[in-house]
This record gives sequence, structure tokens and C-alpha cells, in this order.
Amino acid sequence: MASDFMMHHMLGSYGLQATVMGMGDLFINETFTEYHYDLINEYDLEYLAVDTRMTKASPKLGFYYGSWEEVTYTNEAVPLRFVTKYDFIPKVNRIYDNGVVVFYDIRELITK
Repeated sequence: MASDFMMHHMLGSYGLQATVMGMGDLFINETFTEYHYDLINEYDLEYLAVDTRMTKASPKLGFYYGSWEEVTYTNEAVPLRFVTKYDFIPKVNRIYDNGVVVFYDIRELITK
């Protein structure tokens, strides 16, 4: 599972989920490319967790994903179209949405 920095810690501690850090590029891009497809397959990612609150304000810590990541936004909110692009990708299913947090099942993108 891949998520933002804070969700990584919450899913790991409360949900006992093994999340993968360093996947900010999956979220901070307008388009889904072959590179993203390869990342999902390389790390056998099955789910993506998206906190849509990051589209409404700049990050309080200065980053939404790992502070070491090149794709980190530091001064502005993430555009909503970047984090909702998975709604339009074939074989990706929105399996949970509470109005703020969205979980996507991306297992059908894995080809290994």
C-alpha cells in the first residue's frame, strides 16, 4: 500500500498495514504513466490510500510525502485532479471513500 507521509504512520500503527514510503510520484502527477505502472509492479502495490485534504491546504510539515522526494510540494496544496486520476484508470477500483480518505484497489494492474 502506498500513501502520504501521515497516512503511512496512521495505517501502520492503527491498521497494522505495511505501507511503502517513497511513492509520492504516484500521487503528485496529473497523469498516470508507464513509470507509475512499473512502480506499482516493482513494489507489488495492491492499494493506494489518498487523503484528499491535501488538496485544500499547503502541508503543515512542509511536505505531504517523504521530505527527501523530488516530487514533494512544499508551498501549495496538491491539485485535486492529481489525486483523483485513479478514478479514470481502467482496472482500478475505488473501494472506500468517507468523503476525505479514499482507498483504491490497484491489484489488477499487477502483471507479475
